[in-house]
Amino acid sequence: MSQKFNARIVCPYCHTPLAVADLEEATLDGCPCRICPQCATVLVSQVEEGAAMADTELAFHG
Repeated sequence: MSQKFNARIVCPYCHTPLAVADLEEATLDGCPCRICPQCATVLVSQVEEGAAMADTELAFHG
């Protein structure tokens, strides 16, 4: 009997409970990101090895 795991997170900025599937996908400076659909804060980003990281919190969190 297999169980389906439905991961849920809470946005640390607007405190909205979200399923991982609820996060919007975007590309920022060529890096794939997941964004909170309520407050548009970048919550997860994947950076290529050796690439410089930008401070996305300052750019996208008002």
